[in-house]
Amino acid sequence: MEGVSKPIVIYELMSCDHSHNQYLFGLWRKHKGYVKTIYAPIGNLVESYAATIVGQGVGALTVVYRNRVLLIMMALIDVCRKNHKVVIAGCSTYFMVLLALIARDGTVEVHLHGQFYGIRQSKWKKVIWRWLSTKLELHLACSFYRDDVRVTIEEDILLLESHAVDTSSDQRTPGRRVGIIAGHGRLIWKGFDEKTVKSLERNGYEVIRYVSSGDPTKEWSDYRDFISQVDYFVLNPVNDYYQYSPSGTISDSINFKKPMLTFSSNNYVWTLRKLGCKGIIVLSNE
Repeated sequence: MEGVSKPIVIYELMSCDHSHNQYLFGLWRKHKGYVKTIYAPIGNLVESYAATIVGQGVGALTVVYRNRVLLIMMALIDVCRKNHKVVIAGCSTYFMVLLALIARDGTVEVHLHGQFYGIRQSKWKKVIWRWLSTKLELHLACSFYRDDVRVTIEEDILLLESHAVDTSSDQRTPGRRVGIIAGHGRLIWKGFDEKTVKSLERNGYEVIRYVSSGDPTKEWSDYRDFISQVDYFVLNPVNDYYQYSPSGTISDSINFKKPMLTFSSNNYVWTLRKLGCKGIIVLSNE
């Protein structure tokens, strides 16, 4: 990659879920040929994800699994030593502040997720984010962002190659099944409550939820099977969060060519559409 003079190490300090694995693999693909090691929390299955979802292994890449406390210490040591370019796939705002105090010369690239929405919640948080943007390379995989804190927009991190999303072998007749992936708490926060379910059912849709088998070795094959059984996702945000964070729902809609259902009363979705979000089907709330 042009402009890269040091080997790269990637740290994932947040989640082990499918979207974060997808993000990790996207980073590996972006920096392919320069990534030396991926460090991930115990329980993360990036290798299995790459083999199952993407259909290719990670080759000679080393993936190291450690507990989060140890990973944080290792990342700080790597930043101080400056032997590598450190790429943080996900971490807390507090850890970013610590990184900003010790990082020098553009050696740390940090990828933002839901914590970046803090700039909408407080003017003081926005001041902190402006300062962070002067000390770290902040990257955001969200093409709908329009605020004034300086970030680099990543267009393709969450997108998969065509062979990874080939559905030609699916034999099921298309129907009106709506797939739900998030847990109960996150569903409500994303606007998917009982009222939403009833509105979908009144419009003739069947709602099904993804339930993991609990077997880590089958996590990604189970997920692919679930995707093959649904026809739609739901996009029903309760605020403008998706203008400040990557969205697994939107990226999965693009990757697997599953339209997103929303309701005519949701003004936040209308804003996303104006900003270029596609694949949305608008339903009546009546």
